[in-house]
Amino acid sequence: MAVDAAIHAPHDYGDDRNHHAHVMTTTRVVDAEGLGAKTRQLDVRSSASIEVEAIRERWAEQVNDALELAQVAERVDHRSYARQGVEMEPTVKMGHASAAIERRAEREQIAAGEEPHAVTPRGQMNEAIQEARGLGYYIQRGRERIHEWSDQLRERAELAAQSMSSFVQGAAHAMRLGLHVSSGDGFDALPALDRSPRHEQTPAIELDQPGQGGGDRQREAERERQRGHEPDIGFGR
Repeated sequence: MAVDAAIHAPHDYGDDRNHHAHVMTTTRVVDAEGLGAKTRQLDVRSSASIEVEAIRERWAEQVNDALELAQVAERVDHRSYARQGVEMEPTVKMGHASAAIERRAEREQIAAGEEPHAVTPRGQMNEAIQEARGLGYYIQRGRERIHEWSDQLRERAELAAQSMSSFVQGAAHAMRLGLHVSSGDGFDALPALDRSPRHEQTPAIELDQPGQGGGDRQREAERERQRGHEPDIGFGR
């Protein structure tokens, strides 16, 4: 098959991104002797789909090679969104007439200070599809953010639980150091948080040591008994 291709730059009145090509092919087999019999691969349904698929795949490979060479990140895929597993509604083909109407309407709307919007049925349909894509993107991003927040909250809850567990264990350990079980009923609290030798050797309540006032109180009590009444313990009569 012989192919004649003409690559066109965007028109001045159209979309400046619309680089395109016009391709014409022969309908006959080309061999060393020239044109032969008419090819039927694209005319028969059973073989046409296979042939077209191979051509589209090869074209996508060549486009992606060119994009990589130009250091452009975008890539093309000859497969449909459904075959790619992408949940996205494709836009509809505008056609030459509808595209021309949309371009003229856009120029008039901008000149009038209006927000550009589609005026043809196909253009309005594509506009709605684009809006739905944008909404779907925000919904997807919202779901991803919710998952991220859930993971963060779960991690913080686990850290808080570990901190609380450590605190409870530490408090229980301190209580075990500060309590002892008595030989009688119940238990007695001991100020045992400080177990230094200085505190263990010093009584919590200092008693009168021998020769430091005990004899004086005994002599005072003896004098009171001799006077014939009980010692005054500080209560009024």
